[in-house]
Amino acid sequence: TLSQNQAEFLGSYDSLADGPSAYSGEIAALCQEYDQAMAQDFSVEYQGRTWTWDSLSDAGQELTDADYYAIYGLLYEAQDAVVGPIFLELVELRTAMAREAGYDSYLDYAYDWDYGRDLTPEEAGEILETVLDAIGWDLLSLYYDSYDLVGTYLSTGWDADTLLEKLRTVAGGLHGEIDEALDYLIQGNYAVLPLLDPAANAGGYTTMLPAYGAPVIYNYLDGTSYDITSMLHELGHYLSYYHNPYDPFFEGGFYMDVSEIHSTALEMLLDSRLELVFSQEEAARVRATHWLD
Repeated sequence: TLSQNQAEFLGSYDSLADGPSAYSGEIAALCQEYDQAMAQDFSVEYQGRTWTWDSLSDAGQELTDADYYAIYGLLYEAQDAVVGPIFLELVELRTAMAREAGYDSYLDYAYDWDYGRDLTPEEAGEILETVLDAIGWDLLSLYYDSYDLVGTYLSTGWDADTLLEKLRTVAGGLHGEIDEALDYLIQGNYAVLPLLDPAANAGGYTTMLPAYGAPVIYNYLDGTSYDITSMLHELGHYLSYYHNPYDPFFEGGFYMDVSEIHSTALEMLLDSRLELVFSQEEAARVRATHWLD
């Protein structure tokens, strides 16, 4: 059953088929073409050996900096030769769409219609300056002090059940509202956590299930310390959705400037509790890898 607000929302629909949205089909097709082109396995020859992005990433300390960046540059040249023309066509099409809608640039158009921003670029710049003044040098010092730890995730081997136990250990007991949402998440099986091969790209997202009025976390695991930091991040989104549920169709719900506040803030709040599931040395490594990688 539709609410009064939902019925009014649907009743106010006005087709924009003859306006800027007439470009949307062509733009969507170009975006798909671009993504497919980016997914290709690009390869180049360097000093008698064939290199791909994967083999370059796996080379590690095998290469000198000069060789690494030479291969890096060649791969980008090969990639840009394919995706560059698509990108330029996309820029041209989006610029034409924006100007037809009365904007000077696609950037101005996107800030009003596509980006889901809460802040203007000027407002965002002011906040950035404040953050950099407050913690910028601290982050820079942490980066150089911990550079050798960056990118070296700990192998944990935790499966989904173990990870949820660790999540409760780190996040539980701080506040009743967090505990309530954690119980709902774990007992209601509102976490989908398949374990992937460690070589796969882990990570996840949180969304609403409108028919159930409940949020759900999808988080793909790789058996490393990345899993717990990723789950803490997603738990921040989950808490927001659990205590402030919304219907994504009628209410949107994704706003770029504020959507990551809940998740990142929870990560920082619980950062000091990592020793509850790691040794002191391991926790330091997890922090360095997580915050600086």
